[in-house]
Amino acid sequence: MIIEFFGIPGGGKTHLMWQLIIRMPDACEARALSRHEITRGASRFALRHPLCFLVWMAELGVHANGLFRYKLGLLLRGMAARAVAESSQSRIAFIDEGVLQRILTVFDVPLSERHIKFLLMVTPLSPVVVCVRGGEFGRFAAAHNRFNSPRVQGGEKKLRTWMQTVKTNARTVESLLSRHAHVVYCTRGARDAEPAAVLHNLEQV
Repeated sequence: MIIEFFGIPGGGKTHLMWQLIIRMPDACEARALSRHEITRGASRFALRHPLCFLVWMAELGVHANGLFRYKLGLLLRGMAARAVAESSQSRIAFIDEGVLQRILTVFDVPLSERHIKFLLMVTPLSPVVVCVRGGEFGRFAAAHNRFNSPRVQGGEKKLRTWMQTVKTNARTVESLLSRHAHVVYCTRGARDAEPAAVLHNLEQV
């Protein structure tokens, strides 16, 4: 089974995923590390999900906004992670930053509900999605390497505008997601985000 994480950056998705993997010996993270693995995985994704691949490439072309290479890299990594998960031999494969998460990183403008419905329809979604609320964009606001991010290099005003856009689009995705997958909701810093609580909810699926 594939389980995907979704949420505003800085919500603790990656930390939570690794805590779950520690508690679930039959689980692994699906990811592509090298450029070769990313290219090969994204190519496999394109062959398995051609409509999704074409739609997202078209969206990227329209919404590149001066960050084409940066956004393309994120998108290809998400596609490669999905391809790795689909071929994983583990009983459970976790996707930390998949194609679903790209709704928050490719677009710099608030999307209509209709637009997000379309993206959810054409994107292969995992049967279970862990939706982590309460992200605070830590890597962009406080991380020691924040200035390595093209988002930060674009200036504080653009960064703040994008952060607000991410929050808006995340709320819309959250309101629609349960129509397409079983969603486990948790909030950063709350008891329902503790690994044991999330694991309990996953075991009920």
